[in-house]
Amino acid sequence: MNITVLSRIIEKELDVFHWCLLKIIDNKEPIKEISQLSKIKSALSALIKKELISEINEEYILSDKAKEILHYIEEGVIIINTKETKPFFDVFVSSLFIEIENKIHSLTGKKNFRNPSTKFLKPSNSKDLYERLKLFFSKGYTCSYENIQQAILSHVEEAVMGKNKYALTIDYFIIKKMSDGTYKSELISYVDMMNDKQEVKKNVNTKDLF
Repeated sequence: MNITVLSRIIEKELDVFHWCLLKIIDNKEPIKEISQLSKIKSALSALIKKELISEINEEYILSDKAKEILHYIEEGVIIINTKETKPFFDVFVSSLFIEIENKIHSLTGKKNFRNPSTKFLKPSNSKDLYERLKLFFSKGYTCSYENIQQAILSHVEEAVMGKNKYALTIDYFIIKKMSDGTYKSELISYVDMMNDKQEVKKNVNTKDLF
């Protein structure tokens, strides 16, 4: 475990002991022998109340919610069930929408900004942003919270400061349906570019050591 994993466990309002139990169940390791120990029994009951596990024929099974949380803790990637609203994703989108609005306001004194084609840069509300990100994930794209946030806020700053002459609206930056029916994400391209720059910087710094 590292500090990143620990911070994600805390973010999901778990303790490390509960996370370990979820991992044991996910790995299908035998838990029946220890399930009657008072501390284990209490933890399992708590996980059942949180709808993270269920007990069937004296065996414990992870819920879809638990699988998504485990995946996020380990990979930093959001998996969205498009048929069901996920509270932690709602919180992320609402927070991101406010950050976008604050970024635009700090740079322009206004709550929104028109790009060179006179379209508003920011979605009308957090629901529109939510639907656009849900579409993004439904098309098979994956990205961490941190990268989504960093890429979108960087795009906003570049657009407002005139660094990007043909700045897309945030909706189209996240994902856009092309004329041939396919989808394209500038967000993913931007994240890849950020990662490439970080890798180059890392390699340069390593080279300087010798």
